[in-house]
Amino acid sequence: KGPSVFAPIVVSACGTMNTFGKLLPESNPVRQQFAPLLKQLEPSVQHACLFLGLKGTREELGLDSFNLWVYPNNEVEDEQKKYEQDPLNYEGMCFISFPSAKDPTYESRHPGKSTAVVVQQADFHSWKKWESNRVKKRGVDYEEQKKKLTESMRRQVERFFPQVADKIEYVDASTPVTSKYYLGAQFGESYGLAMSKERFDQPWLKAQTPIRGLFLAGQDVTSAGFAPSLMSSLLTTSAVLEE
Repeated sequence: KGPSVFAPIVVSACGTMNTFGKLLPESNPVRQQFAPLLKQLEPSVQHACLFLGLKGTREELGLDSFNLWVYPNNEVEDEQKKYEQDPLNYEGMCFISFPSAKDPTYESRHPGKSTAVVVQQADFHSWKKWESNRVKKRGVDYEEQKKKLTESMRRQVERFFPQVADKIEYVDASTPVTSKYYLGAQFGESYGLAMSKERFDQPWLKAQTPIRGLFLAGQDVTSAGFAPSLMSSLLTTSAVLEE
């Protein structure tokens, strides 16, 4: 809690669930009105992430600026079922990227260094039993499971980019409970509300809310992802300016 700042216009980009389920007072009639509607909506997919610090420049390590989407085979639905059968031990579909290779100023700011990130699907409920434990003190079981996850994602990097295997200087990982703690996402979700028919059937899910001066922005106003989030700013600005 901190000082209160009052304004005639407030734009909330922290998600529908947080805005109507946490930020508004429990006595607020809009919160009470939307409570049963929010229960109809599911959170989007959750992820685990691996963060690597590498010794060497983009040129020295032969890194490209493109993103690599890894699919073990062409049967994506079968692969998804395989993940769902054992989400904690799954190794397969993932996303690999080198953020430093995309930044033309990175070398001048961090000479001789590079970064890598791996993202793969992770189920919040598989990690939920550790969510109430303190950060960095979630227990031996959590750390062991996180270590397995880290090693699994690291193998994916070394499989497709073997030249970085002996250049890794820093390793850290996050799980859905990490995302919940640091980002405030109720289930550690990455994209706000799930892309479901029920979500798009909600006529109230838009930039302008029933509360005067309160507006929404972000993925829940448009669709999942970075570009839709940017587009939401245009919709919200239009709603605020009534244009």
